[in-house]
Amino acid sequence: RVAPPDAVFFMVGAEFRELLPSWLDPKEFSRVRRSAESEFYQTKNRDGTLEEIYGMLGQISGIGDPLLKRLRERELSFERETLYLIPNGFKSLLACRKEGVRILYLSDMYLPVEVLRGILEEKGVWKDGDRLYVSADLGKNKRTGELFRHVLGELQIRAGQLKHKGNCRKADFDMPRRMGVASEYIGAGNLSYRESLVAGHCNATNGFAGVLAGISRRVRLTWNNDFQSPRHRTLMELGASVVAPAMTGFCQWILQEARTRGIDRLYFVARDGFFPSKLADILVRKHGWPIRVSYLYGSRQAWYLASLDLTNLDASDWLFIKSGGLTAKGIIERLQLDPDEWLGRDCSGADPVKDHPLKMSFQEARVFLEELLKNEDFLLAANDSIERARSLTLAYLREQGLLNGDRFALVDIGWVGRSQVSLDTILKSDGSEGVPMGLYFGLNHERILSRRDGQERRAFLIGDHCGRGTGLDTFSHHFLESLFSAPHGTTEGYRMDADGSHPVLGEYSKKEMDDWGMPILEEVVERYTAELLLAHRIPTVTHKALSDLVYEILEDLDHRPEAEEALALGGFVCERDSVSLQQQHCLASPIEMNVTTLARAFTFANALPIADRTMWPGGCRALTPKHRLFIFEMVRRAGCIARGLRRRFGKTLRAFRSAS
Repeated sequence: RVAPPDAVFFMVGAEFRELLPSWLDPKEFSRVRRSAESEFYQTKNRDGTLEEIYGMLGQISGIGDPLLKRLRERELSFERETLYLIPNGFKSLLACRKEGVRILYLSDMYLPVEVLRGILEEKGVWKDGDRLYVSADLGKNKRTGELFRHVLGELQIRAGQLKHKGNCRKADFDMPRRMGVASEYIGAGNLSYRESLVAGHCNATNGFAGVLAGISRRVRLTWNNDFQSPRHRTLMELGASVVAPAMTGFCQWILQEARTRGIDRLYFVARDGFFPSKLADILVRKHGWPIRVSYLYGSRQAWYLASLDLTNLDASDWLFIKSGGLTAKGIIERLQLDPDEWLGRDCSGADPVKDHPLKMSFQEARVFLEELLKNEDFLLAANDSIERARSLTLAYLREQGLLNGDRFALVDIGWVGRSQVSLDTILKSDGSEGVPMGLYFGLNHERILSRRDGQERRAFLIGDHCGRGTGLDTFSHHFLESLFSAPHGTTEGYRMDADGSHPVLGEYSKKEMDDWGMPILEEVVERYTAELLLAHRIPTVTHKALSDLVYEILEDLDHRPEAEEALALGGFVCERDSVSLQQQHCLASPIEMNVTTLARAFTFANALPIADRTMWPGGCRALTPKHRLFIFEMVRRAGCIARGLRRRFGKTLRAFRSAS
C-alpha cells in the first residue's frame, strides 16, 4: 500500500521519532536503514536477514539492542499490514493450481521464511505441498541464478520442467531464460511511469508521496470493472496516478494553511472544488483537525451579477470581459434581461445593432453599455435584476453558513481570484466582514496586483507564494481545468422555494461527458478516498515539497503525454458557458495541415499553430503525426530566420528606399 517498498522505513522512523536520536529523523532513518542493508551485502556478499540488517543498522547508528528489536518488529508488522494480493496475479495462480501444477515461491527478500509463509497463508494463497525459498535464508538469490540452481538440484528436475513468473526483468526473466527455464515477465505490480514520478518525491515529503503512489497503484491493480474502450482504461490510470495525487497534495496544503491560520471552515467552490472537497474531507478525518469542509455552489456568472455596481463600470468590467468578442445581445443577457426588448429601442439616439459590430472589442462593449445606461428604463431594469440576484445569492449563502461569523476560506482553482472579490462585495452588502481568505491552485499575481483590490489570496502551485512567480503559461489552463471538472453544470444563479434556497445549474452535456469517462473519474476518486482513509499515517509536509510533487506530475503530463493519454484526456468536452461564450469542442485533436496552420507556424515563433487558445497544446502535439510536426517546425524556423533578417536589414532597406 506504499511505494517504493522502502517507504515502510519512513513509517517506522516516524512512529519511533521520539525514541530515536535527535539526528535520526524519519528521512535519515530511512536512509540509514537502506545503507545497512547495502553495507551488509557488500561485506558478506549475500543477502542478509532482517535481524542481520538491523544488527548492521545498530553498528552504524549506535542504537541499542532493545530499541533495535522494537524497530525490527514494527517493520515486520508494517510489512504484513501493507502487503496485498494483486488480483490478476492471484487469477494466474488459481489457473496453475487448476492445471495441477506444483507451486514454488522464490523470493529475493530479507524477511524470515516463517513471516513470508505466514503472510501467504493469511492471504489464502498457500496450500499443502507448496515450497518457499528465500534468498536471505539460503544465502542464494535469483539475480545470480544460484537460487534457481538450488531449486533444480533440490527437486532433481531439469530447467525445462520449471516455469517461472515474476516482476523483476533481470532476476525473474533474463536470468532464468539464460538457464533454460521458461519465464514470464509480469510487471503489472510494478510502479507505472507516472506512479514512479509520484514515488520519487517520497524522501522530500516525509513519506507522503510514498502513500499516494501506493494508493495509485492499488487503485489501478484492483480495478475490476470492464472498460468500453482502451481509452477509458487510460483515463482510469491517469485519474489514479495524476489527478487524484495532484488533488490530494493540493488539499493537504489547504488543510495545513487553514490550521496555521485558524480557519474553521473551508468552502470548495463549484465546479473545480467537486473532487478536491471529497479528498479534503478524508484528510481532515485522518488528521483529526477541527475543520469543516463544504461544497459551495457558485461561479463567476452567479456572483458577478449580484455584486455589480453600475455607477462604477471600472469595477463592473465582467459585463464586457474580452473573451473572443462580445455581442450586444451577450452583454444584455449577462444582466439577465431580454435582448429582444432592449435592442429594438432607441437608446440616446444610437441603434445598438447598427452602430456596434456583431462582435465588439472591450472598448466598444464599454461604449455600448454606457449608451444603454443613459436610458433610465434600462438602468432601472438592470438595477432590479442585480438586486434580485443579490437577494437570492445572500439567501443561499446564509443557509450555507457564510454569514455566521466563522473564519472561513474559499478554495478554487484560480487564476485571478475575481470571484472572491464578487463574493466579498455581496457579503459586505449584508453587513458581513466579507471573505477572509482565498486559497487557490494557481494565481496570476501580476493581474491581481494590477487591480489592487486588497483581497488576501494564497496560491499552491503557481504564484508568488510558491516561488514560481506568475508562470501560468507553464500549463495549459484548460488542461488543468479538465482535471478539476465535475459531473454537473455551471451554477447560473439561485432560486427559492418552500424548502429553501437552491442553486440553478446550467446545461450539462451528460451523454458527452459520460462517453468521455466522467463516471470513471468519479469512481477513481471514490476508490482513492477509501484507500486514503485506510492509510496508516498522513504526515505534515512543507509547501515547497508538496508543490514540487504536484508540479512535476502535472507538468510532465501537460507537456509530454503519450498518444493514448492525449487521446483519452483530449476527448474532454470543453463546454460553452455564458461568461466565456466558448463553443463546445474537445480539449485536444490532431493539428490539420492547411494554409492557415502553416501561416501561423511561420508567424508565431514559440507556439504550435493552434488557433483556439482553449485547446491543449501538449495533447494536440501528441496526436499529430510526426512528419506533420516536422514540417511545422521547419516552417516555424523559416519564420524565425525571416524575422531575424528583417530586424537586421530592415533599417538599411528603408534607408535605401528613402534615398532612391
